[in-house]
Amino acid sequence: MALDGSLFLWENQFMTSDVETREPSWDLYAFAILVLFSIFQVMQWPLLPKFLDIYYHLSVMKGFAEAGGYVSRAFWEYAPAGRPHLYPPFFHGLLLGLYQLGLGEITLARLADCAIYPLVLVGLWHTFKEIYGSRFAFFGILIFSSVYSVYLATVTLAPFSLAFFFGILAFLNLEKAKHLRAGLWLGLCFYTHSMMAWSFFTALLVYGLASERHRVKIQKIAAWTLVIAAPWLLHQAHYHAYFRFLNVKENLYLEFDLAAYLLAGIGAWLAIRKKGPWLFPLCLILGMAPMLVTHRFRFFCGLGLAGILWLAAATLDALAGKIQNGRWKTRGTVFFTLAVFFFFHFVSPVLKIDLEKNRTTLAFFDRSVTQYLVPEEQKNFRANGFTIYFKKEYDKIIRAVKDHSGPHDILWSNFSHAGGVIALLSGRSTSNGMMLEVRPFERSDPLETARLLLWFKDPEGNPLLDREIAIKRYGLRPITETDMAYLDENPSKGRQSYAPKPDIANPYLLLIFLGVGAVFFYAYKRT
Repeated sequence: MALDGSLFLWENQFMTSDVETREPSWDLYAFAILVLFSIFQVMQWPLLPKFLDIYYHLSVMKGFAEAGGYVSRAFWEYAPAGRPHLYPPFFHGLLLGLYQLGLGEITLARLADCAIYPLVLVGLWHTFKEIYGSRFAFFGILIFSSVYSVYLATVTLAPFSLAFFFGILAFLNLEKAKHLRAGLWLGLCFYTHSMMAWSFFTALLVYGLASERHRVKIQKIAAWTLVIAAPWLLHQAHYHAYFRFLNVKENLYLEFDLAAYLLAGIGAWLAIRKKGPWLFPLCLILGMAPMLVTHRFRFFCGLGLAGILWLAAATLDALAGKIQNGRWKTRGTVFFTLAVFFFFHFVSPVLKIDLEKNRTTLAFFDRSVTQYLVPEEQKNFRANGFTIYFKKEYDKIIRAVKDHSGPHDILWSNFSHAGGVIALLSGRSTSNGMMLEVRPFERSDPLETARLLLWFKDPEGNPLLDREIAIKRYGLRPITETDMAYLDENPSKGRQSYAPKPDIANPYLLLIFLGVGAVFFYAYKRT
């Protein structure tokens, strides 16, 4: 009996010790978060696409499709003269390839919105794991995925987010001493989104100054990058006089994730102590600092917040490490992890500042997960749609546009973004533009130029005085009216818009894409 009892006690102690010292399954926990948010994105499919930007990119894609390849003149907006096309072309080339395979415009928009967020999370997780370890990677994507404004900005600004993904891979390959790969990824950034590309380029240069062991490496990577990006940078420089920064309306609304900022302050202190790759998030904050002037919303509420969340993850990782190596070991770590998950994904307070309405509020339970799980009537407007696509109403307008105009006729609208959607789906050019940062080649009267004029009604039912004035001035003839809009015809028939010959025809575009793929394959095979 004594022997049996002793054996039982020894066995129990052994099992207890094993449980207490076993490493938590950080990769499994991270995988669960990635799967969860991928499922959430698929569940969002009927509500996609979100907001405005994707329609601009689809318009570019349709312009390329009509021209038969890449064109440097955006003839589909500010028609018929158009304007310089200064937006990096990689994302539009991806869309064009899928469009040529038979996918429709709205399906492409939904696919882009659905895929980009999980892609960014996977990129962050992979990079964090390779550089800092599995535990940091888990806390990194935990806190990134919890911030709802970052989710929305990532989805609605797809090329910006894709360039961020490429920049993250450039940093990863720098740390792994794969200089050619890093230069290729950073060079691809410049063909995807200019602002994010320069942000990462600057961040890596600052990182080189802060890290002596990387100084020479980063000079090589910067040289590779500038050589790769040179053709596009020269194109943008040639037309720089047409570009201007605008004080966009998104800058009037800001959110601050208070707990993340508090943790980031501690994380900054840890990063300065640890040095090495821990310094990079501080460099990334500096690289993205110009957004404070041009795009404050993206800095505080979008992926400009990446450096802050990165540092916050460093704090959570350090705390988890202390607990894991302390008295409570695994049980304490699991309890800490669950507490952090539920706090950040359900409770963490957000300070909201609406500069347009001069209103400040402190909101709890406005997190990524809560916006998916609460009943529909309790969701805020951003979670419950946040779209300008209304299929039933738009189909009526599109039919009328097609019935009363030819493929080369021009459309104008008093709401340039919604009008751009109608033009996109009906295959027409517009005499105004969705994005105003690039001015047209020539100034003309957009109403006189257009064959059809689309007037979206005032949501509050007020009369459209501008339309009444335009009817008298141009002699407009009403064509049809829907619940959402009026469609009028210009008796002068306006002017017509034609696609120019492509600067790079589709077969050569395909060869370029295959060539880029071959270069990446060589870089990964060689190193």
